Amino acid sequence: MIGAIGIDVQASRTALALVEASAYSVSCAPVGDGQRWLIPHAYTAVAWGSRAAESVLAESAGPGRADLADLLFCWQRSPWDDRFLSGIRVRLGEYTGYTPLNPHTYQLALCAGPSSADASILERCESVGLSGPQLVSPADALVARWMSQTPAGFEGSAVILAVACGEATTTMRCYVADRSGPSPVMRGGASESFGIGSSSWTAALAAEVLSRCRPGVPAAALLALLDGVAEFGAGLRASGAGEIQWTGPLSEYLFTPMRVTAAELAERDDVADFTRTIRTEAKRLLSAHAAGRSAVAVLVGGPGAVWPFAGTALSGLGPVWQSREPELDLAAGACWWTQFRRAFGSPPSGVLRLPPADLPAVDWAPLPSVLPDDEAEPDELGPMDESSATVNEEFVQDIMRTIRKEP
Repeated sequence: MIGAIGIDVQASRTALALVEASAYSVSCAPVGDGQRWLIPHAYTAVAWGSRAAESVLAESAGPGRADLADLLFCWQRSPWDDRFLSGIRVRLGEYTGYTPLNPHTYQLALCAGPSSADASILERCESVGLSGPQLVSPADALVARWMSQTPAGFEGSAVILAVACGEATTTMRCYVADRSGPSPVMRGGASESFGIGSSSWTAALAAEVLSRCRPGVPAAALLALLDGVAEFGAGLRASGAGEIQWTGPLSEYLFTPMRVTAAELAERDDVADFTRTIRTEAKRLLSAHAAGRSAVAVLVGGPGAVWPFAGTALSGLGPVWQSREPELDLAAGACWWTQFRRAFGSPPSGVLRLPPADLPAVDWAPLPSVLPDDEAEPDELGPMDESSATVNEEFVQDIMRTIRKEP
């Protein structure tokens, strides 16, 4: 079995994804920490991830302590601390059967924004056994995610805009995809990043739910509340203009129902600033790099794209593509980027480090979909059923040749 591991580090949580290929199938799965897909940046002397966050919450909510809304992120620590990175390595070891991580087993790619990406990150990863990491920008990871799911549907060249929406940062990049040669090439302009994301309205909505709760809410339930807020955002995206009611975690504690529409939330100052900024900057990038052509695809992904705001703001700039699980886009895209990076031509500006082995490219036309028809529940963290994926045998053999370095 061979494959790739993708790590997407956000402000408060990290997503892990694993792509594996055999002679018979290709599968893509979230890894998580055993309790949830998105791993809280938390650690104690005896726990890591969700269990550590729950422990910190329980200790912080003692008699006379702060209001629960003030404790929503009291567990948050630096994801670049050796203790958190070591937890990732241990979790990956459990998941892969303690297979050594190297370019011949599991290639490792780390998706990190420009504000956090520096040489020390690579050194820290190496020190805890996360060997040979490649760093990839969020926009490039999102394009790789799209490439893994979308057969090429254009001839010649086409303009693609990628908008990776994170918790605290949004990154966008304009590309020209050229299929005129023997293999596709993605030529990208400079990445643009903005210090805006979904964290502010996520925290505000969680606080609103808590404000409607009667006394007795257990502190450990705040983690589930944050999960529920993301699910509520996905519900708003699915409902369009419709109103939805909060029925998620803590709904049994509510003394008054909470109903809201996407349009009502879009009037919040932070949401309005977000949508206005990304639309303005997206137009500017297209004007600067697209030579007057319309985008054949506007890719919108990342944990901030769980909400409807980014997709709605960019809908007039071209056909908007979004996956079913935006919160996993960048981790899964980082996995696929290890295979598709040669399609980006010369090293793009978003790539800070390439592996020592110059692996051959994998053709991405046609590409299979590696996602199931039905989404798994968040606590079902095992690999996706291989029978649920549509796999092209030639594509699998391409990947096998890539890892084996066959001609």
